[in-house]
Amino acid sequence: SCEPPYAMYNLEHTNENKISFKLADDKEHDVSLPSTTTIQNDRWYYVVGTYDGSKQRIYVNGVEENQIDRTITIGTNDNPVYIGAAPLSCKEFFKGVIAEVRIWNVALDQDTIRKWMNRKLTIDHPYREHLVAHWQFDEGSGGTLRDLSGNGNHGALTYMNPAEDWVISTAPLGDRSHVGMGANNLAANGEVPVDITWMDNPGENAVFAAILFDSYPMVSRGLPPSFPPVY
Repeated sequence: SCEPPYAMYNLEHTNENKISFKLADDKEHDVSLPSTTTIQNDRWYYVVGTYDGSKQRIYVNGVEENQIDRTITIGTNDNPVYIGAAPLSCKEFFKGVIAEVRIWNVALDQDTIRKWMNRKLTIDHPYREHLVAHWQFDEGSGGTLRDLSGNGNHGALTYMNPAEDWVISTAPLGDRSHVGMGANNLAANGEVPVDITWMDNPGENAVFAAILFDSYPMVSRGLPPSFPPVY
């Protein structure tokens, strides 16, 4: 929100190149929980902030990076949600690309975050009924951002030229995903073996894996199981 009362929750890029998850109580007392990951240019990051009634947590690329014990009543107000704008002045803007935003009324667990961070949201999501808002930013034209949650929280895109400013996303989001966490402290250019179990035969050009190593996505094109992957 740009007007008082200010944001009750937000994710922001800090001056230290971290991501901070702020959560405020009904008296606007907030606690900022920074990530340990240092954000670098030209990389995609999947960031989640949660609060389950006793702990405030921040996750980056499926890994819990920080937490704090808190017992609060999260504040509420009637102000709109702003995406890509500083919550106090709204005169400072995020210098980057946002591929998707999801807001839930339940704290997602780490296993669910990992399973769904590289795949499109469907009715199969275990917490689908708790989805409050979902923006995919894939309209491709116009100045309206559709809320796909079914709750009608559609947004208005501002400070852009609807005819020229849309771009094709390179975010590693597919119809399915497999997440494997490799060992720590690997040697430079080391290899991390990942076993993929096929549930059924993919299409000839299906993207079957987005493997994140040090936040770099390596996307492989799928072939039937009798063929090796093509990189």
